[in-house]
Parts: sequence; structure tokens; C-alpha cells
Amino acid sequence: MSEKIYPKIHVGFLVAHIALILAALISYLVVGELWLSLSILSVSLVGIAFSIVVFFTNLPILYLAVAAGYIVMDTGFLNFTTVGYNHLFLIDAIFAIVGGLALTVLTIIFKRKIKRPEWISVICLIAVVAVSALGFGVPSAMERNAGSVGFARFQVPSFVDSVEVSDADKGKVEDVYYDTKHYATDQSPVQKRAQVYLPPHYDPNENYNILYLLHGTGDDEVYWLTTNHQNKVMLDNLITMHAIKPLIVVTPTWYVGNDCADDLDKLTWSFKDELRNDLMPAIEKKYSTFTNGQTGKSDFASTRDHRAFAGLSRGSVTTYHSVFMESLDYFSYLGTFSGSRTSAEQLMAAIEKNSFKNLSIHYYYAAAGTFDFAEPMLYRQYNDILKLGLNIENTRFDAVPFRYHSMGNWHVNLYNYLQVIFK
Repeated sequence: MSEKIYPKIHVGFLVAHIALILAALISYLVVGELWLSLSILSVSLVGIAFSIVVFFTNLPILYLAVAAGYIVMDTGFLNFTTVGYNHLFLIDAIFAIVGGLALTVLTIIFKRKIKRPEWISVICLIAVVAVSALGFGVPSAMERNAGSVGFARFQVPSFVDSVEVSDADKGKVEDVYYDTKHYATDQSPVQKRAQVYLPPHYDPNENYNILYLLHGTGDDEVYWLTTNHQNKVMLDNLITMHAIKPLIVVTPTWYVGNDCADDLDKLTWSFKDELRNDLMPAIEKKYSTFTNGQTGKSDFASTRDHRAFAGLSRGSVTTYHSVFMESLDYFSYLGTFSGSRTSAEQLMAAIEKNSFKNLSIHYYYAAAGTFDFAEPMLYRQYNDILKLGLNIENTRFDAVPFRYHSMGNWHVNLYNYLQVIFK
């Protein structure tokens, strides 16, 4: 009897299991997230191939390993701080656990023998794993839910960064020139350029929150908004959708001519003088922020809750050196993407020296790709900072799966950061 019943039960379970996997994939195709679907496909094929191997070896207890993989996928493709699109991966994981345990009991009752995997199933698994390894570089993302937005773990939803708003609802990017100095070298005067994003329907009679955003090594002030236009499109959409409040975004450069070409880290420290003495006064006198055109130290200090800073790579290092350590009195939101060269002890010493310890940090956001060389160091520093006893009200670290030290990662980081500042 067992010879007839058990195979039918196992085949039925395998078919249902694979159907759930495919349903999860199809659900993302239906809402139009092609790149996300390709990423899910690359991982799903591994689960399907592994399940087939389990079937041929007659070791259903190994379905628990498949279930563990889909629990990881559920928590990776969805983030529980926001509403997810579906939980089919979690449902399939539970199904695999229950079915795997039940089938294991049946193998014992029916005294089913363990088999060697057929060669075709092994080849199938190896081939699928190899193909999926290539798919790890395909953009992946959090899903959308009826047009809503939320934290992305893999990729910004396409309706946020690929679809341009109408001309009437587009923000404006313009160049601003300001006078500063070669602070890291001879203190001689120099004129520099920054780009400024003004939100849709910018009104000089209103007060706007402001975000200062730095690039990394080898790039410049146009990197965030012009070179990578999708960031500008994302800002337009998030504001138009009322997902974030209208804000001004300033993208300067920490480079000063050819200064410190042999040791660029010096510029990550000296940028604080340019930021405080020249850039902020020039920008916030020209545009409508909460300082109301006043640019004294007390004006910047009293409006710090309306000011954020973030940077990528060496721009993230600059965020730590010139803002977290030296300008916390002007900023209460901090974002660091893929960059860290500061010990917690150094940071704490600077904060105590500048009497910043009692200042609240409304949000400290750090992020890097899982394939990013900067991720391990940044994560260690992040945890060390949380142990310092600073007044950090909200914080989050994102390790973006399958992402490298590249704009593919930083675009996701900015998307998430924009949704936690100025709340």
C-alpha cells in the first residue's frame, strides 16, 4: 500500500510547493515589477531545483532547509516596518515545514529508504545555482502596494524612479556658485559650485527643510542629481505622491581644486569649515529655509531639526568627520552610505569636545550593500556608536542584498533616508 500512497502524497506536496513559489513570482509580474521578478526568479529556481533533489533522494526532512531559505526571502524582499505586497514566501515556508515534517513521519511509518539523487536532478541543481549566481547582480526590490511607498530592501519601485511626473510637477535643479577657501592648505580664496534641487511649486514665501548630500571619490557636485537623473525623478515623485514633505536638496563637492590629492582624507575633515562658514550661509540666504535668510550660528543651531546631511563612500566619511563630529549643532538627521573610517572613540571625543553630547539626533541612518567592501566596517562602527549613550532617537541600518559599492545601492539608501527625515 505504501508503495502506491506515499509517492502520490509526495508528488502532490511537491506540486503544491512549486505552485506557491510560482504564485509569488507571478504576483510581482502582475504589478509590473520586471526587474524584481527576475531577481525572485533567480532565487526561486534554486528552491525549486533543491526541492526536486529532495524528492528524488527521499529525504523530506530537507524541506526544512528550503523553508528556511524562503523565510529569508520573505524578510528580505519585504520589510515589516511597512505594508508588504504579499507573504506568499512565508506561506510557502510554513507549508514546507509542515509538509516536510509530515512526509518525514510517513517515510518512517512506511519504512521508505533513502535514495541517491538521480544524476539528472544533480545536474539540474548545479545548473540552476550557476544561472542564479549570475542573477544576483540583477536589481531586486521591495514591492509596491496599490501605489504606496515604503522602505526598499532591494530596489526602488519602478513607479517612483522611472516614471517622470508632468512638467508642472517637476522640481528644478540649478547651479549655485559661492566663495570659499582652500581650508586644507593655504586658506586662499576660491569659488565653487553646488547644485540645488528646488521642489515642485517652490514658493519663496514658505519655509523648507533642507538636505545636504555629498558624493564619493572621483565624482563631483552633479553626481547625485544630474549624472544620476533617477534621483531627481525619485524626489519629484515622492513629493508629488505626498510620501515625503517638499524639501530643498543641496549637492556640493568636498573637492577643492587639486588640494590634498595625495591624501584626500584631509578634505573630509576640512569640509566642516567650508560647510559652516561659506556653503550654508550662501545657500540658506538665497533660498527659503527655516532660518528665514538669517545665517548666524544661532540661526543655524536653532533650526537644526529642519536640516539633514548624508553622503556616500568618502562623502559618508566626510559626514562623520565634518558633520557628526563637528557640526552636530547644525544638523539633527544624519545618513551614512558605504563609508566609515572613524572609531567610536574618536567620534565621542569630538562630540564631548564640542559639547554636542546632549543634542538629540532625530534619525541616524546607515546603509551599504551586502557585496559592498565598506559594509563590514560601517556596520561595526554603527554598532559601536549605538553603545556610546548618545541621544539618538531613531536609527536604522540597511544591508541592501546583492548590491555593491555603486549607485545601485546608494539610490536605494537615499530612497529610504528621504522617508525617515523631517517626520
